[in-house]
Amino acid sequence: MQYDINLKIMSQRIKESRLKLGLTQEQLAEIVNLSVPHLSKVENGHKGLSLDTAAKLANALDFSIDYLVQESAGNSRRVFHSEMNYIVADCTEEELSKLLKLIRTCKEIIRE
Repeated sequence: MQYDINLKIMSQRIKESRLKLGLTQEQLAEIVNLSVPHLSKVENGHKGLSLDTAAKLANALDFSIDYLVQESAGNSRRVFHSEMNYIVADCTEEELSKLLKLIRTCKEIIRE
């Protein structure tokens, strides 16, 4: 199986996740033991990551490495599930119930 790393998508996911958690670049860089300029280059898509750094970022930002690096069409379901898990991770049971109802309704509308 071949994986093509899309730095633009990877960098967007890192930045969005950092902001969602309310972390500054300085705070995240300290957590994962990177320099702020290095993290900035990663978030801007100008620099890739080692596997070790990707794992540290995934742990710090509470997502899987799959979510960070997979983008090929053959893995779209896995990426979808990973992204959905990330999106609903902080939801209450009531919110999850409402989201499920919305998804079912949207699916019906799409299939009409």
